[in-house]
Amino acid sequence: MPREDSIGSSGGSITSDEEEGGPTTTAPAPAATLTYSGSAVTGGTTRSAGSERFRNVVSKVMQRNRMNNAFMRAGQIGAEPGIDPRRPGSNQLYSHIKEVCEIEVADYSSTNYEIQQYDNAGFVELMQKTKGVRPAWAKVRWINIAGISWDVVSRLGIAYNLHPLTLENVLSGNKTSRSKADYFTNHLFLHILSQSLAEKEAAASPLAPPPRSESPHPLPHLRRAPKVDDIEKGEIDEKKGGTTRNQKSRTTTIDRRTAAENRIKAADEANDLLRGNTLSVKVVTKNLFLYLLRDGTVISLHQADRGFGDPIYNRLRTTSTILRASADPSLLLEALLDLVVDRALDIVDRYHENILSCERSILLSPKMNAVRQLHFLSGELAARRRELDPVKTLIYGLRRYDQERCAAVAESSGKLVEGEKVPGFLSHKAKIYLADVHEHCEWILTSFEMFENMSENLINYTFNMIAYETNNTMRTLTLATIVCLPLTLLTGYFGMNFDVFPGVQNNSDQFFWIIGVPIFVVFTVAFLWRDIIRAWHYLQKKTILARVDPNTRTI
Repeated sequence: MPREDSIGSSGGSITSDEEEGGPTTTAPAPAATLTYSGSAVTGGTTRSAGSERFRNVVSKVMQRNRMNNAFMRAGQIGAEPGIDPRRPGSNQLYSHIKEVCEIEVADYSSTNYEIQQYDNAGFVELMQKTKGVRPAWAKVRWINIAGISWDVVSRLGIAYNLHPLTLENVLSGNKTSRSKADYFTNHLFLHILSQSLAEKEAAASPLAPPPRSESPHPLPHLRRAPKVDDIEKGEIDEKKGGTTRNQKSRTTTIDRRTAAENRIKAADEANDLLRGNTLSVKVVTKNLFLYLLRDGTVISLHQADRGFGDPIYNRLRTTSTILRASADPSLLLEALLDLVVDRALDIVDRYHENILSCERSILLSPKMNAVRQLHFLSGELAARRRELDPVKTLIYGLRRYDQERCAAVAESSGKLVEGEKVPGFLSHKAKIYLADVHEHCEWILTSFEMFENMSENLINYTFNMIAYETNNTMRTLTLATIVCLPLTLLTGYFGMNFDVFPGVQNNSDQFFWIIGVPIFVVFTVAFLWRDIIRAWHYLQKKTILARVDPNTRTI
């Protein structure tokens, strides 16, 4: 929280505690400052109590107005991009993003390995003391953070000088963004959408609230000016705001984005209720943020996935693994990307099982309910492919354009020395192993595309079989009509009132059968002639196959 210095000692400036404890920076000038020159008082007397009280009240009003203006500007169209934790007022704007984080700091080299666990307060204290400097023996430091919280992210950004745009991506937590890679002078930033099966997700801690409770809404304006006594006592109603300007509350971009995400979430829940099928695979998509720094530090932030890094910790404990023996931070980044892709392989296996199960049921008895299930399954596969395709593009870009992008960033920043080769963030060995990750990603996308085609083919097969059964039913009805048509004609004939009618007058139906049977035979043979020819050819082929191979089975 910001600390208020008295006007008499600091000239009316307001400085936050975090700014004082962080590195020395040049803070922007406040929006408005008041300079008071005390009137000369004869006899060496001090200022009157009323004048000092008035100045304190004015200082608090100015501070509250600045906070309200900052809240109203945050998230609006045209606002300054990025989140800088050193900027005055950032703590008030984003301190609502709180979560109980589990933080693990692993320092290792080819010979030594050390891991320490921290909570939020412990990690903040570590960053304040060490300023991000690791032990001298450690070649690589991996900071693995489960959970997104402002106090941790802000201190991390100050200690390692992370770019404000990357901090904005981390704190916004937008799951609809595409996976991407951003290059900066001192670090590489990756934003990846990680997919995993829901049943493998660890249960969230009951003490951990969601990482993003609510977006910072602009405070409604006061209908009246606050009283001096209320300001001194700190009894200003926060619901009414802290300014006397009579303006309407403006909806920010963050508000609209949050409302849109809530509508999408509600629609997804409604679709889940409507599906109610066994083909759907519950997949959890979460954000994964990775930093690779020039000094060998790797930072990973993810949303409450407590067991995300366990496979990598097991590899680091063994000295014979490539990850440990090489002590290469880019190989650690490759291992994290490989872990994301391997978790997607489990999703592919689950979809494959469901597709095969549905195929068996459709081959036994095609039903419209299967078409409904396949329709939802096809949509899920398209969504999975859309989320994973940018990851494949990202991995390819890291392998192919890493050095070129680093050179472009160095040239744009003016730090490129002519004739000097700019090193990339990834080593040659890391690029070799990234090729394997890219191959797995390509196989997953190909599998999703194949499953989607299988779903479409099964849908078409179901419709064709239903249409075929309908045609068979109509054919049976047509044959029955054809068979009974001559008899109906003769029955109508014998029902006529003729004067001379031997079959009726002699009380005999012999004449009826003499005419009906030949007509029935002729009409039946005529209408079934094609079927008779087809059956004859089938018997001929079956006889020929039986002569060639007596064990041949026909369907």
